[in-house]
Amino acid sequence: MSQGSGDWWGRASPWLAAAVAAITANLAAASLEELLGIPRWPRWLASVVWVAVFSGAVVWVYREREKFGGKPRTRYLKTDDPPEQREHLILFLSHIVQHSGRGLPDWVTLTGNLQKDLEDLVVAKQGKPNWPWEMSLRSIAHHLGRLRSVTVVCSDASLLQAPWFADLLRMYEAIRRLSMRVLVKHRGRPQLRDLAGEEPVTGCDGWNFEAFDDLSAAMAFLLPALRKEGVRDEQVMVDFTGGQKPTSVLAAAMTFDRAIKAQYVQTNLPYRVIGYDFVYGSRDAEGLGF
Repeated sequence: MSQGSGDWWGRASPWLAAAVAAITANLAAASLEELLGIPRWPRWLASVVWVAVFSGAVVWVYREREKFGGKPRTRYLKTDDPPEQREHLILFLSHIVQHSGRGLPDWVTLTGNLQKDLEDLVVAKQGKPNWPWEMSLRSIAHHLGRLRSVTVVCSDASLLQAPWFADLLRMYEAIRRLSMRVLVKHRGRPQLRDLAGEEPVTGCDGWNFEAFDDLSAAMAFLLPALRKEGVRDEQVMVDFTGGQKPTSVLAAAMTFDRAIKAQYVQTNLPYRVIGYDFVYGSRDAEGLGF
């Protein structure tokens, strides 16, 4: 069954189930009445009773209507609990506006020792504007040891800086061994390319970080492409620290009731990586007031 037909079935199945239940309800009631040996009432009395019961059931369903769809919730509710490590990380790459060359501000000095560099950045950045790629480094560092690949999603502006970001990542041996790719738009179609430290990618476009439809098209291509490579949903983490507000909305939408998870890196002390397991009406969050 194709993905489109699967989506159609998912939308239609609740209505089909309701129709079957309504059609067979009378047959079930008659069979139960016969099975239990319930004496038959006068027709007028039975009509009054069952209409009253039906009306009460309709009111009951109306009052409980919110429980059918549920509300967005999250299983990870404590920032003290970091998200689990995953094999594949999706990053939205922010465009660096102020830099002294190749995306690095003049106050940033990197040594090639990732842990030391992240610690030094805490001191060096005092009183300075945030450097967004620091959060990307922290995001990747959190998953090292289990991480196998990183996919970078760029805007038109950050796509020009993607080779600089690739150079930055390859400074670190632990990251250099990973598969690193960038999701681009080639002649209007999504395409995965190796993230190489070369001159700006030509003949390709990035994604509009302010357009939800454009970002959705990117993810609609990327997730099935990963599945074809054997990457399961439970191996994927989406980091929505970079980009614009719609990227955060998209990350949440992608993970609703799925094994894919989302995370955010704090841009201020203590720079924790916070995981979000978004669900819709899950029993896991019952009674928490959401």
